[in-house]
Amino acid sequence: MRASDAERLARATLMRLAEPGDPAVHAFVERVGPTAAVRAIEDGSAPLKSLTAYRARLAPDEGFAPAGQAAALDLRRSGSSGVRLVVPGDLEWPSQLGDLALPKVDNHPASAPPLGLWVRGPDDLRKAALASVLEWHYATDVAPPPTVVAPVATPLPAPKPPEPRPEPPAPILRSEPRPAAVKAFWIDQNHRGQAVYHFEGCASISEAEKFRGMDILIPFAQRVTLPVGRYFVSDLVGCSVFESSAEPPVVSSSPCSLADAPALIGAVSDVQMTGENVAGTPFLVVDTKNGELLIPLAADICTRIDPAARRIDVVLPEGLRDLNRGV
Repeated sequence: MRASDAERLARATLMRLAEPGDPAVHAFVERVGPTAAVRAIEDGSAPLKSLTAYRARLAPDEGFAPAGQAAALDLRRSGSSGVRLVVPGDLEWPSQLGDLALPKVDNHPASAPPLGLWVRGPDDLRKAALASVLEWHYATDVAPPPTVVAPVATPLPAPKPPEPRPEPPAPILRSEPRPAAVKAFWIDQNHRGQAVYHFEGCASISEAEKFRGMDILIPFAQRVTLPVGRYFVSDLVGCSVFESSAEPPVVSSSPCSLADAPALIGAVSDVQMTGENVAGTPFLVVDTKNGELLIPLAADICTRIDPAARRIDVVLPEGLRDLNRGV
């Protein structure tokens, strides 16, 4: 997805007309669009005096080019200098910039997101924003836009290269767990079985977005102690499953024949639950040489479960193999 050329030119023109972060300009552009906003400022129909005051910058002055012509020249020159104008509507536009729309509070004036960002280099701006702190009209590897508060002389000078900036920290891969302190935790009352975590240092929705799709892990040593007969799924997965005879030997001290010895069936690959709000017995998903076998995780079937030894002994009821049609 990419903004149209007309919208990009209109935003480049507005960046030369308006003061950076002008809330009135941002609100007007959000309401009518950048192209219509430029047209309204040009014909004097803009609703606010602060907007019509920018009209003079659209007209040529002695020795200066009008803002619209200068913006078009900026866009033409940008391609040859490795610079591009990123605007809302482009796929790489960072959604976090919306957080810059703030109302007036006490002595702090209202502010608005930038109309666009001049970016140097091939890196995707949205990905770079995740690893850096966006300043006003600046981000890592972003060149300052040529926004002015006075007419610009023609011809425009070639853009100066940006000052060297420190390299952004390497993004943390999902395969590299990092510690995160939990500030608060509660169970979601509207979505049964779901939990809500509030991490230290996370104070907005945009900051929480960086955790999307990640897994929450805790050290094994910090897991709760389960009562007898309860097991973690991770402790069952990988256990070898042996089938024992349902009939005990007649003489307990007699030598055990090969027929009476437990036979290896396979290994547990998963535990299949019955589903939320559905009562029932979970199933061990056992990978065998003949396919997948589902074994109810019931005490009369799973007669011995020893996660430490990575072993589960089962007594299969008659007909269970036929029901699975896999063994």
